[in-house]
Amino acid sequence: MKKIISLLLLSPLLFVSLNSCSSSSSKNKGGTLSDLDVNSFEQQLLALQSPQLIDVRTPGEYEQGFIKGAVNADLSSGALEQLIPSLDKNKEVFVYCLSGGRSSSAADYLHEQGFAKVYNLNGGLVKWNAAGKHIQYDLEAPKAEGMKQETFLSLTQSKEYVLVDYRAEWCKPCVIMAPMLDSIAAKHPHNLLLLKIDADENKDLLRENRIESLPVLELYKNGIKVWSHQGLISGLDLQKQTGL
Repeated sequence: MKKIISLLLLSPLLFVSLNSCSSSSSKNKGGTLSDLDVNSFEQQLLALQSPQLIDVRTPGEYEQGFIKGAVNADLSSGALEQLIPSLDKNKEVFVYCLSGGRSSSAADYLHEQGFAKVYNLNGGLVKWNAAGKHIQYDLEAPKAEGMKQETFLSLTQSKEYVLVDYRAEWCKPCVIMAPMLDSIAAKHPHNLLLLKIDADENKDLLRENRIESLPVLELYKNGIKVWSHQGLISGLDLQKQTGL
């Protein structure tokens, strides 16, 4: 079994089917579940002093712009489940994502959990932005803490070999190399750790480690960096250069 450290955790909500948003309303367990268009969603928010507004996209997406007052609870990471105890089920809760699919699943889940009124933004931020509504940006948002240097150094000493992959979802070479790196990690389950570092979520760490472009690969042996490479590389060349 390959052992991969990632900043993303699997969530049971990943297995909830993604429903398309439509202008509909349903009642269950005494609660109301509604899909609202952009204007209705905004009006409902403005009518409340402190609305419970949840952005269920990834932290990287959230940092690129969000609706003012939204709390980020990534649907794919289990963050939404962790957030529920801090919410008031007797008050309205609003959810949105990029285009409405993930937030529709999140709304269904919150409805099942007994929230009195759940409102989903039909069409998500795509329609919100198209309607010219206000978007707040990451400079105004609280920053994600990311991985500390002490944690990074500890992980690079956790196995005989540690292959560090500095990457991002928007980096095409990173995406191309991902299956190859996973395959190499799978071949060395006992002495190799593949450590994936998301650039968007770990900006401080990248700055401290002087990573200025993507992708970058580093190989540590017994805690000492013995090899590094910047840019796209084939699996064959990587194996030749590192001996993995």
